[in-house]
Amino acid sequence: MDKKGVDMGFVIPGDVFPVVIQCKGFEVTADELRDGHVEQVAKSVRKFGKSGLKCKRYIILSNRSGRNRVFAKGVESKLGQLVSGGVAIEALLWTLDDLVKALERHLTAGVIDALRRWSDQVDRERSKIFSFDEVVIDDVPAVKRRWRLHVGAAQGQIEADQPIAPSQLIEELLIPTQGRFSLVIGAYGMGKTTLMRNLKLPAGYTRLLVPAANLLHVVYSGGSQTALLEHLLQHTGCLQDLADASGIAIKELQRVGGACLGDAVQSTDLKAVLIIDGLDENRIYSRADGFRRLAGELRRLRIPVIVTTRKEHFFNRYLELQPQEQQVWLSRAIETTVIELTDWSTATCNQMLDRVASLTDSNRRALDPLRVLLDQRRLPLVAGHPLWLAMAIDLALAGDMQLFDNQRALYSEWTQRKFMRDFSAPGRDLPKALSNLAIFVQKLTDVMTAIAARMCSVENGSLGLKAEIDDVTVEAVAREHIPTAERLDPLFAESSLLTPSSIRSTSGMQMRFSHFSFQEFFTARAIEIELISVADSELPVGVGAFLERR
Repeated sequence: MDKKGVDMGFVIPGDVFPVVIQCKGFEVTADELRDGHVEQVAKSVRKFGKSGLKCKRYIILSNRSGRNRVFAKGVESKLGQLVSGGVAIEALLWTLDDLVKALERHLTAGVIDALRRWSDQVDRERSKIFSFDEVVIDDVPAVKRRWRLHVGAAQGQIEADQPIAPSQLIEELLIPTQGRFSLVIGAYGMGKTTLMRNLKLPAGYTRLLVPAANLLHVVYSGGSQTALLEHLLQHTGCLQDLADASGIAIKELQRVGGACLGDAVQSTDLKAVLIIDGLDENRIYSRADGFRRLAGELRRLRIPVIVTTRKEHFFNRYLELQPQEQQVWLSRAIETTVIELTDWSTATCNQMLDRVASLTDSNRRALDPLRVLLDQRRLPLVAGHPLWLAMAIDLALAGDMQLFDNQRALYSEWTQRKFMRDFSAPGRDLPKALSNLAIFVQKLTDVMTAIAARMCSVENGSLGLKAEIDDVTVEAVAREHIPTAERLDPLFAESSLLTPSSIRSTSGMQMRFSHFSFQEFFTARAIEIELISVADSELPVGVGAFLERR
């Protein structure tokens, strides 16, 4: 093929080569290339022009670097003959530097495309939670605040809430500011993952959605600037097809691909959004020291980066840190925008109901009774909470409206669903003793009931419910029901109906039920199984409501 002016050609079905490369290995000296070198190129160009071959791109690849202006000008005029003669659509002169840059651009595009396809596949394979998963509310209420944690500070500084108009939420998340990222928080079930999966991006943007649980077994690499990205490519396995096609060893491709991706995300030219979803489900980055490493990686990126975690996890693990802990992990200040998803308004709840009802006539008829209950304020748990609203809608669509007439049965169903959902969540450090689903649900029910009993007191003939309980007592109660040496705090601090009500401090952490109605439900259960002796004491109305139907 050299006689036809071709050293390397890339072939696809058809009569036109996509790329033809002619290599020119000139003697490497400090002198610029001159007319004699131009003539060598001209010979190759004439050969290809007479060969009868055609290509989309013809490249003269020189082993020289630098500008070589005289040579470049002469070669460009010769290459122009291929274009004017209809032999090539594009004819270029490349140095080795140009080749490296082109390979980097090609590999970067391949890596980003592989990661995007992996992200889309994970989303497609996600288990369907509700029968109406395709219904999404975009305009969700939220507030934002700036959070700063300085080196040596006793605690982080967080600004006052600033409401965000629903129409401005996406704009706020997509601001590509170097050294900062958006941290989206919200209580359990407030729709963080749903929002990230359905975030409406501007035209041309690529969504790189990575569940944080996919980075569960990260091994630190000693501070490499692209450590996070290399681990991302490694643990998603998204480059395997590219490795097979290119013949490059997968480990080498992950290393080089991580570097290419690192260069790309440090450029404002890349239109992509990196989303790390569910930081609380990652065994490394959910900890304070892991978060420091993550923040160090993210501060280098210039593309929009969004990290999500539960509100309770943020307040307990990151917001306040003791000075002795800071000496261990905080080497640089951290600054980020914290966006909190808040309770839904009545209008937002009605919007959800309207969209589900509009799918079919049967949906509309099934949801009419639920609307009545909400208007009558008979379901306080549902109003304002997207997850419990969705669960109520699912029950109504399934024809289980009779459960709404039996509050005790309804909450029993909902708590079991909640526990099962926790059980299947990735990254949960559940004790081996609870590996059986039925045992898990029963033990968690017993633990929550015993905790509710500890939060009761009878004074002056009335049963009172304490709003909070300390985590030490909760730990002791849990161990009474689950005899194991394993950690139990994920059960009640991360995977149950209890949530921290205050940030961590030297005096311990206070916890509360995520909704007062759950405390009333488990208190009623404690009375039924005689964990609490109430005799003729006056009961709170909410507790009594759960005891009316037995």
